[in-house]
Amino acid sequence: MPSVLLVDDEETILFALEDYLSAAGWEVATARGRAAAELLLDERSFSAAVVDLRLSVADDGGAEGLELARRIRELRPEARVLVLTAYGSNELEETAYRLGVAAWLQKPQPLDRLHARLAALVDDA
Repeated sequence: MPSVLLVDDEETILFALEDYLSAAGWEVATARGRAAAELLLDERSFSAAVVDLRLSVADDGGAEGLELARRIRELRPEARVLVLTAYGSNELEETAYRLGVAAWLQKPQPLDRLHARLAALVDDA
């Protein structure tokens, strides 16, 4: 069973993703911020991670999400990282890919499309 770490500051997004991916057969862990995500990463490995670019209202440049993506690649290089954002730019996307992010999707994204992209990333690993 594939496993995924979902990281977003919006509880409703976490709930929807967790519900959908769990029903699709994924083992799901959620975190509402970088610190909580790093605690989970210290405890176990994941097949993939879905990380929001902006993890707090104060993070208007996306630094927290990009730093977490970098940290995931450092701690768990086997995990495929997908960044999900409503605030992206070409420059941020290029930076994310340089940090080892495997995919970049804009919000909103239909759950079936996000699931298909996530499954493809894990299958390609």
